[in-house]
Amino acid sequence: MPFVRSRLLALPLGAALAVAGCGSGMSPYGGGGSGCPTGSTVVTVGGGGLPDFSPASVDVKVGETVCWVWATAGYDVTSGSGCAADGSFGTGHTLAAGQIFTVPFYTVGTYPYFSSNQCSAGMTGTVIVGP
Repeated sequence: MPFVRSRLLALPLGAALAVAGCGSGMSPYGGGGSGCPTGSTVVTVGGGGLPDFSPASVDVKVGETVCWVWATAGYDVTSGSGCAADGSFGTGHTLAAGQIFTVPFYTVGTYPYFSSNQCSAGMTGTVIVGP
C-alpha cells in the first residue's frame, strides 16, 4: 500500500472554474488560489454533468499531488480496481460541486481508482507515479 496523505476542502460554488491554473506552478505544495496545491495535477470529476474523470489517466512524479475538483455533485473517489476498494485513498463519501480532494503520491506505481456509485458505468481513472 502506498504512503499517501489526503485532504478534502470545501470551496464556494464556482471556485472550480478557477482551477485551470493549478498545474502551472513548480512546487506540489504552497497553495493555489483555488485550493489546489500549486503545481498539482488537476482531475475534473463529473465535468459537463457526465459521470467521468477528466483526464481519466494522469502521470505524476514521486512527491507530486493530484487534485480532484468536483464539477458535479454526487461522485466520490475510491482507490482500487474492478470496483473493489483497496483502502489506499478515497473521499469516503460523495462530494458537492466546488469541493476538492487532494492526494500527494510518494511511491512509484500505478494507482487505479473509481467512483463507487458509477464504477459499473465505467467511471474509473488511474494515477501513474514515476520517479
